[in-house]
Amino acid sequence: MNSFNSISKSTQTESVIPASKIAMLSSFEFVGIVADSSDVKIKQKMLHAEIQNDIDAIRREVQATSTY
Repeated sequence: MNSFNSISKSTQTESVIPASKIAMLSSFEFVGIVADSSDVKIKQKMLHAEIQNDIDAIRREVQATSTY
C-alpha cells in the first residue's frame, strides 16, 4: 500500500435535469447542479442561468488593449 491510495463513495442517480430542458437551451444559457459539503451547505443546488455580455464594454476593452 502506498501513500497515493484513496477511498471514495459515489452514488449514481437518474438525470435531475431533463434532456428536453437541455435541448431547449438558447445560446449563452446553461443549467447545472452543484454539490455542497458537510461544512458548507447549499440550499439551492440547481441553477438555470444566462450569460449576458456587455458588448459596449467588451468593445472598449478590446480597443484600449489593441496594439495596432
